[in-house]
Amino acid sequence: MLDTIDMTEKIKNFPKIKVLSVAKLFAAAITKIYSDSSLSEIYED
Repeated sequence: MLDTIDMTEKIKNFPKIKVLSVAKLFAAAITKIYSDSSLSEIYED
């Protein structure tokens, strides 16, 4: 699950669910857009 929507209360009873941050992905996308670079490079890792 991603952290784009706060679901803390709903998933606290499911210990196997891990919340992943998308902050680095969003930051990289914003940087690429601002510098007029290709976004496809983000997905090559």
